[in-house]
Amino acid sequence: MKILVEKKRFNRRMKLGFHFALIFLTTFGFTAFGQTKDQLAAAEGLLKNVPTAEIAAKAAEFVSNAPTKEIMLNVAVSVTRAVGKLKPEVLSATVAAVISASPVHAPAVVTAAMLSVPAKALDVITVASHVPGVESKDLIPIALAAAPKGMAKEVFAVLNR
Repeated sequence: MKILVEKKRFNRRMKLGFHFALIFLTTFGFTAFGQTKDQLAAAEGLLKNVPTAEIAAKAAEFVSNAPTKEIMLNVAVSVTRAVGKLKPEVLSATVAAVISASPVHAPAVVTAAMLSVPAKALDVITVASHVPGVESKDLIPIALAAAPKGMAKEVFAVLNR
């Protein structure tokens, strides 16, 4: 009986979490991804000449230098998307660095990374869930909502390790 009650609670939390993720994506996600082309171009321009080995550190520096949390969110998402477009091979390292600079914005950064390079979704989730200050349970609804088709089970398995 106790197991059944726990399973019902878990299912209710997951359902609420999934609805939260959809609400998050429709509010923060699309406003963050609805950035102007100029903002994304500016982030790309800043990172274009940076050596590959230094991109993650430079991205974290840009995020930590933002004056307000709203601007920090915008910078974190812009930088993550720019790295996904310019040099996807260092996207996981960049996600870890950006989240370390601003753990509060982990869901938005993970979503931006997963949507910009869907092939790297599992790598991004794995790295993001191991950054200090980030609870993997907080990433489950966002990651499941942003996961490419057919990868939900793998994403859920990675976050429940």
